[in-house]
Amino acid sequence: MLDGEINVAILDYLDAAGGDPAEALRLAVEDLIRSQDEAAVAVAALDQWTSRGYVQGRASERLGLCRLPVADR
Repeated sequence: MLDGEINVAILDYLDAAGGDPAEALRLAVEDLIRSQDEAAVAVAALDQWTSRGYVQGRASERLGLCRLPVADR
């Protein structure tokens, strides 16, 4: 299955490059680098989101404890 997808991608790049193999390779590498950069940004955003969620969760937990009567803490 993957081989078929690779072949289609190669043909797409060759078509986009007007049949020039060197230009097709350049386009493919450019797309690969761009997708890696986008993945790195997504990972950083997810890490920040989960960290913020943890902090907010802990803050809510602590606030909840502060609202309890002293005997219940």
